[in-house]
Amino acid sequence: MSGSKPDILWSPHHPDRYVICDSELGLYRIGPVGSAETKAGTLPLSEETAATLLAINSDTPYMKCVAWYPKHEPECLLAVGQANGRVVLTSLGQSHNSTCKELVGKEFVPKHARQCNTLAWNPVDSNLLAAGLDKHRADFSVLIWDISSKFSPEASVTAEKIRLSSVDLDSSTVVTKPLYELGQNDACLSLCWLLRDPKLLLAGMHRNLAIFDLRNTSQKTFVNTKAIQGVTVDPHFHDRVASFFEGQVAIWDLRKFEKPVLTLTEQPKPLTK
Repeated sequence: MSGSKPDILWSPHHPDRYVICDSELGLYRIGPVGSAETKAGTLPLSEETAATLLAINSDTPYMKCVAWYPKHEPECLLAVGQANGRVVLTSLGQSHNSTCKELVGKEFVPKHARQCNTLAWNPVDSNLLAAGLDKHRADFSVLIWDISSKFSPEASVTAEKIRLSSVDLDSSTVVTKPLYELGQNDACLSLCWLLRDPKLLLAGMHRNLAIFDLRNTSQKTFVNTKAIQGVTVDPHFHDRVASFFEGQVAIWDLRKFEKPVLTLTEQPKPLTK
């Protein structure tokens, strides 16, 4: 991705497909070595397997994070967080799904421009997309967007800001009013929805892991920790989550969230993902 190392995003639908996120998005399929090795863009993975390039998307510059839509349809819908805080919906390949065509090109614009660090789709209510942004003294750092929202003008987002887009869009594709605004005074570096309850969102904030409940956004559960990066939930045990900081991985039990139940140390190199 722009200004950082390339990232890899595995498809939630096909175990043999992944996206490389760099200055552009590249969709690859893993298969046995054969005719694929002669195709342009093929990456050899081993003596038996290679990754074949299926599609490229160069329409979303200044990428900082990417999240793949969790439902099977539309299967190639991606959300891209940009350096200016905007979230853009895009796709890889041609989709005949009418919903996908309506969503591709849609932008979600915060009040104040700053970097978007992380994105997380709600696995149950897939219209909800959470974005974690850098700190701004006059704005929230966790914004939850409803991707089905229509254009909603807001006085603080000027026509000039909307005009300064990565692509030329009409106003019907720009949304400026989040469904929820959370997390004041701190940057948000990582996000994940808790599988035990789709109304709960776990956020890695500045020196805190915070759990927000969308049913009562004025309150939050939090614990002080440096391990605020890469928050993720165990798909097989929904009360267990993990996060990391430099050379340490922290394992947490949400039923007793005061401190990690296990800390794994990796020396001497720090973790980056």
